[in-house]
Amino acid sequence: MGKVVTIKCPSCGGKVERTNNEFFARCPYCDNEVAFDEIREEAQLGEYREKLDAFERDNDRDQANRQNLKNWLMKRNIILGVMGVCNCAGFSIVGFHSESVSGVGAFLVFIALSLFVAAPPLLGSSYPAYNILYDRKERGGKIVMWVKMIAISIAVLLLSAFLAYIICEVILK
Repeated sequence: MGKVVTIKCPSCGGKVERTNNEFFARCPYCDNEVAFDEIREEAQLGEYREKLDAFERDNDRDQANRQNLKNWLMKRNIILGVMGVCNCAGFSIVGFHSESVSGVGAFLVFIALSLFVAAPPLLGSSYPAYNILYDRKERGGKIVMWVKMIAISIAVLLLSAFLAYIICEVILK
């Protein structure tokens, strides 16, 4: 049995009691129908509080997933940037045809190629595969990202080698 709520009848001022979670009742004195809106509002507020709590939980989870993705993207960009700079600098140094510094150029190219070998599995396995848009973890997301990282790494190496060629052949000669 629900709690008993008593209000005054707006017509005659008599006591009207509400039981069993009713939203309407009849005044026993004047037979006026009385609405218990505060009970309805209270129930609606409870529902809204539950929805707000669920929204806040979802928002906290989404923020954490966004932060994980942001951190991963920063790592990816740093690794790809270092790979491209080392490759471009290495090929540029080797392209100068100077025997005294060609070892440094070869070492920089070796670093770039080492990153090429290490970066795709490292970045693919650390990829946060939780999809914020669909609110679920993607199946095979890490493997797909590993393959994408191989393709992106190849593109970075090719573009940086081409840039080194441009620097050596067009700009410096």
